[in-house]
Amino acid sequence: MPYKSPDIIVRGASHNNLKDIDLKISPGELTVITGLSGSGKSTLLFDVLHAEGQRRYVETFSPYVRQFLDLLPRPKVKSIENARPSIAVEQKNTVRNSRSTVGTMTELCDYFKVWFSEVAQLIDPYNGKQIKTETAESQADFLINTYSSDVIVIGFLCDRPNGLKVKDFTSLLSQAGHSRILVEGEYKKLTSINDKNSHIKEAFVVIDRLNPDRKNRSRLIEAITIALEKGNGCGEIRSAKGNLLEPLFLGLKSKSSGRTFSVSTPSLFSFNSPQGACSHCRGFGRTITIDPQKVIPDPSLSIAKLAVRAFSGKVFKNCQDDLIYFCNTGKLDAHKPIEKFSRKENDLLWNGDPNYEEGSSLWYGINSFFRWVEKKTYKMHIRVFLSKYRGYFECSQCNGLRLKEESMNWKWNGMSLPELYKMPIDELKSLLPTEQNSENQKGALALISIHKRLQYLKEVGLGYLSLDRSTKSLS
Repeated sequence: MPYKSPDIIVRGASHNNLKDIDLKISPGELTVITGLSGSGKSTLLFDVLHAEGQRRYVETFSPYVRQFLDLLPRPKVKSIENARPSIAVEQKNTVRNSRSTVGTMTELCDYFKVWFSEVAQLIDPYNGKQIKTETAESQADFLINTYSSDVIVIGFLCDRPNGLKVKDFTSLLSQAGHSRILVEGEYKKLTSINDKNSHIKEAFVVIDRLNPDRKNRSRLIEAITIALEKGNGCGEIRSAKGNLLEPLFLGLKSKSSGRTFSVSTPSLFSFNSPQGACSHCRGFGRTITIDPQKVIPDPSLSIAKLAVRAFSGKVFKNCQDDLIYFCNTGKLDAHKPIEKFSRKENDLLWNGDPNYEEGSSLWYGINSFFRWVEKKTYKMHIRVFLSKYRGYFECSQCNGLRLKEESMNWKWNGMSLPELYKMPIDELKSLLPTEQNSENQKGALALISIHKRLQYLKEVGLGYLSLDRSTKSLS
C-alpha cells in the first residue's frame, strides 16, 4: 500500500482579512481555493501556507546560509501542522492607475457616456423639475398655450452706458430701428424721451406687441429671435401694463434660479475629462488630506504625554511648547486623555483659539500648523514629514462619485450615471432597457454594446462586481 502524506492542517488563521479559518489540505492532490475578490484567497495561500512552509524550509539551513535568504513574516495563526516546503507562483495586479475601474477596463464607461448623454434628462436642483432645451420655437409654443387670450410685449433689456446722455441713448436705439421703451411702468415713444428722464439706467426695448395665437406664430418666433439676438441671449415677455411675465433665453436654463447648464455630451459624464470631472478631486473620487488618526495615533495619551505625534520630535518641539503654554491658560487640560475631550475642546485643539492672530500667544491649532507646513513642500524633508500624516479620504464635494455637480443633475430613471456605476452588474443589466428608440441611433448602438459586455461579465461569474470598482482592488 503506497505511503500517504499526512494532511496539512491550519487552525485559527486570522492573518489580514481572514476570520479564524480552519483548513485541511491533502498533499498530492489538486486543490483549488476560490471565492469573491477580497475574500482572503491570496492571504491564505501566500501569506499563511506558503510563508509557513518557506519559513520551516529555511530553518533547515545553517545560520550562515540563512543570513543570505529572505524570510517571509510569520503568519497570524494558532497552529499549522505538517507544513511542506513550497514554491509559489503569484499573479500580481499590474494596474497602478487610480482612475482605472471595471467600467474603464471593459470600455463600458465609454458606451455608457454615449448612451447616457442621449437619454438622460436635466433635473433642476432647485425644484426637482425637468429642464428642457429652449429654442425660439419652443418658447413661442409655450406663450401661445399660456397667454393666447392676452396681449404681450416682446423685448430685451438695454443698459445706458455711463456718461451717455439719455437723448443720445434714445437716438442710438432709434437708429437701430426701435420706437418704444418701457419707462416708469409706461410704454413711451423714443421721441418723447428727453434729458428730464436722466435717471434712466436701463430700458426695456420693445420689439413687438401682439396677441400670441396660432396665426401669429411666425411673427412671434421672429420677435423672440430678434429679442434674444439683441439682448445677448436674454429677453423678456411683459404684459401690456409692463409687468414681467416670462424670461426669454436659449439652451438650458432654470427659470427659478436663472442658472444656465451645459449641453449633454459624453465628455460631461467622464471623470477623465475636465468638462465632467469633479474640480476638487479631479475625478479620482478621493483626496489626500491630513489624517487625524495618524496625527494622534493613541488618543488615550494626553497632550503632556505627546499625544500629538507631529509635535513629538525635535523639529517642531516649539509647537508642543506653544500648545502646553495655551493649556496653562486653562482652556485645555494638558493631562487629560484626548479621547475624553469634549467637542469644544477638540475644536480648540484642531482649529485653535477663534481670537488667534499672528504673533499672539493664543493657540493656532493643529490644522493651521499643517497649512503652514504645506507651504514649504518645495523642501524634501517637509514632503517626507507630511507623508507620515496624510491619508486618502472620500472627496467632500462629489462624495466619491468623481463627477462635478452639474453632471450629477442629469438623470435617467431618477438615477445619475455614477449611481448606475455603483450597482452590481447583475442588477444593472436587468434595469437597463433592452431596446432604444430607433430614432436615436447613437444611443441604440451604445446600448447594444453595453448589453453585450454586461452579459459577458455575467457569464464569467463577475456579476457581483460594480463598474465603479477600482481595478487596483481586484486580485
